[in-house]
Amino acid sequence: MTTPLLAYLPDLVEEHLEEIQFLWPIRERGLRSPRMTLRDIRNFDDRIDAHADGALAPGDSALRFLEPLLEADDEMASFAATFVLLRLGTTDARARVRSAFTEASGKRLSGIARALQMGAADSLIEDIASAYASDDAMRCALAAEALCYRTRWRRSHERLLALLSNDDPIVKVSAWRSVANLGLTVDSATYATALRDDDARVREAALDAGAWTSIAAVLTFAREAAASPTKEQMAAYRLLAAIGDPRDTTLVARLIDTPALGVDRFALAASLGATRLVPQLLEGLTSSNPREAAAAGEAFTRLTGADLGPGTPVTLPPEDGHEPDEFETEFLDEAVILDAAKARAHWDRVAPALSRSQRIAHGRDITTSIPHDAVVWLDMRARHEWWMRARFNRQWSGSAMQLDVFPQRV
Repeated sequence: MTTPLLAYLPDLVEEHLEEIQFLWPIRERGLRSPRMTLRDIRNFDDRIDAHADGALAPGDSALRFLEPLLEADDEMASFAATFVLLRLGTTDARARVRSAFTEASGKRLSGIARALQMGAADSLIEDIASAYASDDAMRCALAAEALCYRTRWRRSHERLLALLSNDDPIVKVSAWRSVANLGLTVDSATYATALRDDDARVREAALDAGAWTSIAAVLTFAREAAASPTKEQMAAYRLLAAIGDPRDTTLVARLIDTPALGVDRFALAASLGATRLVPQLLEGLTSSNPREAAAAGEAFTRLTGADLGPGTPVTLPPEDGHEPDEFETEFLDEAVILDAAKARAHWDRVAPALSRSQRIAHGRDITTSIPHDAVVWLDMRARHEWWMRARFNRQWSGSAMQLDVFPQRV
């Protein structure tokens, strides 16, 4: 690519790159968000796409803006630079990405690797494959993830499976994600070890992999863990609600009734989608704890689709219950508490129709399918859980990475 004849504004190029760094983490969180829809994600994708094109307005001269970001020990900076370099696609641009991926570490390596998963990296497949064969466990694990996204796997899985026993929890998490994406079979002893891991991230990654590869034992594990609720097993309870069935309603109800699990327990009702849990959410709306009331309200809305008006805005106290100082007060989270009376009246109106459904989301039946217009109302967390459940029940042959790829057009 040659430098265009028209002049460009350096400040504008830098702004495009800053916007990619700002928007991408929001997009990543949005993929599992209870507050964003697929239409929201597509809008973010369009904006990121436009900013990437804008950053390339200088043509080859864009390299002078990208190089400092590529060298930075910052995940989003290295991501943005790599993502744009891959789109530039020149021999020099590919060489710079190749070199950076070979020698980077830490946050910088993570950003480059994520761009290799999400960006136009087909021309670097052999380089990624070489990294997979390296002795560097972290680079190997991230290369395996990139290969999952770029091409049908044609190499041995032995190196990848060995990473599941690595000492670094981040390496193990990455390897479990590849297991999920590839649909690999992993022996029960390895699963058992992972589910006892000291690191909660490893336990959650193994549970997810089990769900995405139809391992019935992970649901059994989650059900057994629910018998004696502890906050350390919240990942198992989220899995139980996401892929469980009506038989698990009593277990989930018990979890919601366990305050020691924290406010995230209310979201379990929205994940299971069982109308029998609505009374617990209505009770939660009356809690004197604003965090609990707000969480119960969000779950109620996700489950029933209720539009009850603006609600009451509140400033949430610190999660650990301590009294905030003047400085902390300026940065406390805010939320909205629904009107409990309006919520109860709404449920009284819609309950007769919705109670006939096995699983609902936003007031719609999603037991066997997702309606065509779900792009504008189904939240991304519910969407992810629906496809995970379909995969677990062998009703879909796809994988988790299809719900993450850029851009989202599914």
